[in-house]
Amino acid sequence: MERKTIILNKNILHLDISASSYKFLTILILYSDKEGRCYPSTRTLSEKYHLSRDTINRAKKELENKNVIRVYKRTKGSGKIDSNEYFINKEYLAESIQSEKKLELFDYDWLNDTGEFYD
Repeated sequence: MERKTIILNKNILHLDISASSYKFLTILILYSDKEGRCYPSTRTLSEKYHLSRDTINRAKKELENKNVIRVYKRTKGSGKIDSNEYFINKEYLAESIQSEKKLELFDYDWLNDTGEFYD
């Protein structure tokens, strides 16, 4: 099932953060569960979303310093470092909407938007 997330949280819009940190936070929200926890690897974030490791690390640090996220290193049973575990402060979580639901906001059906623009 395709998952679509619409960020309706005004707290995010008022954060004084860089554009790359905003993108990084948005991606974490896409991966997060209801509690704000997610585990995307740096490799996945880098390859899938075209973010350099340096950009990821700067965004991570900026969001941690603003208390938007907490980051914990995860390790495998052998002690080898695995992906990070991210916790998003609940104040900044967005509502995740499953595609079978219909969300109408401002009389617009956001879930059936094809993303195409017309003149």
